[in-house]
Amino acid sequence: MKIVIAALFFTVILTSPKELSAYEQPDTSGKYQKLVSKGFLFIYNNEFKQADSTATSLLTNYPKNPTSHFFYVNYYWWKILTGDDTKEVRKKFITGILIEKKILDKKEKKSLSYEDIFNYMNVYAYQARMDLINNNYIRAVSHVDKCIGYLKLSFQHENKYDAFYLTSGLYHYFISRAHSHYPFLYPYLIFLPPSNLEKGFQYLVKCTALNNVVLQTEANYFLMKIYYEEEKEYKKAIPYAEWLSKTYPKNILYNYMYLKILLNLNEKNAVEKQFQKLIIQTAQNDELTENQKKHYINFAKKDMENYYKELSSEKQK
Repeated sequence: MKIVIAALFFTVILTSPKELSAYEQPDTSGKYQKLVSKGFLFIYNNEFKQADSTATSLLTNYPKNPTSHFFYVNYYWWKILTGDDTKEVRKKFITGILIEKKILDKKEKKSLSYEDIFNYMNVYAYQARMDLINNNYIRAVSHVDKCIGYLKLSFQHENKYDAFYLTSGLYHYFISRAHSHYPFLYPYLIFLPPSNLEKGFQYLVKCTALNNVVLQTEANYFLMKIYYEEEKEYKKAIPYAEWLSKTYPKNILYNYMYLKILLNLNEKNAVEKQFQKLIIQTAQNDELTENQKKHYINFAKKDMENYYKELSSEKQK
């Protein structure tokens, strides 16, 4: 079931002024859009103090806009991902999701915009993700089912709303893979819309070329994860890992993932260089908590220790 939930865990997308008008009149200067775009760059580069300031500004000045609350949710999700996983952080994460849902629920289903549909998918996908972390699989399945209900409304509309290329791409890839690799899920999968593996790849690759901070970043991330964790084609994961590492040099998760890929390729010089980069960038980032600084460094040190043990064993053979 994890593979199905992973397929439906989508991230937020920047909304255009036209899409914002359903909730608040956009400023003609594009100030909101610029603020959101810059904020996501802070999140992806693990500049959390500046991201926190952006979240405060968005919620203060644009409290009725769903993207403001999803920025807030994404900010706290990244704190959880990077090791700042406390009860307080989780509470704020959940609160953001519930406020977003409350805003969306005020609209009639027949009048939902593409933006609304996408935001509803995010609401239920984030809830499912947290359920999964808490090992609450029954609730997770319930939230996934609700997410799929809105996902169905987005199919065939990808060319009208770019964010649907990401959600449809993830759906087509992961559901196709679940069909071929997890036959025990067949009783569940049989009720889902048909999927196409090739189309999944095509949509995700398309997103990497879009002029959108979130879509481009998430597409590169998921393609890296897919080739590394699912396909085991480590060389194909490299271009996406390189792009993420270069674009967001302070991101400890992206740099750690890049290290893991290099370890699997047994690229000794590149491994050592990437390990040092992770150590230095983490130590120099004063916007990380102590727990965040230790989180992936501890994993990386264990990985490196095991790597050198394997090298030593091979030499002794």
